[in-house]
Amino acid sequence: MHFKIRSNRQNHPTVHRQYKMNRKLWSLLAALILLGGGYVYRFTDWLVAPQIQIEVTTRPSGRGAADAAVLPTLFMLDREYTLQSLLVTAISNVPPAAIAKPAWHLTSESKPQPQRGFAYGEPLKGYKSLVAPAALVPGGTYRIELRAGRNRGTREFKAIAPTAVATE
Repeated sequence: MHFKIRSNRQNHPTVHRQYKMNRKLWSLLAALILLGGGYVYRFTDWLVAPQIQIEVTTRPSGRGAADAAVLPTLFMLDREYTLQSLLVTAISNVPPAAIAKPAWHLTSESKPQPQRGFAYGEPLKGYKSLVAPAALVPGGTYRIELRAGRNRGTREFKAIAPTAVATE
């Protein structure tokens, strides 16, 4: 350390220390930054895109056709999202020509309305259809992918055929 003696206006001498950053101090500072960055990466969610929680349910509805091949599929989200895109693709138990092809694809238009839930194939206000909703194959497995800003969500679901109700 070097000391300089300076005087202020009242002619009182003051002592100021001049510090020089040596190699040991730089390495300690770098280690501190690395440890802090590692902690943020490992133990916080600051760097992870938020996930959209998607709940899928199928239930009989009086609105659909009575002879429909599958039950209406409903998607519920954990909160309201202004979706930028919605994509449903077939992934298994469907005709080979339909695998990995979009079964339904929507993108947002001018002012899309926030969505908390919707049914498969339902027209949504503020969204345009790039691929019209195709009929779901009973027993087929599909994947829905949603995007809303940084938020992303994906979920697999099965198209369920209605069961015949026994009448006596």
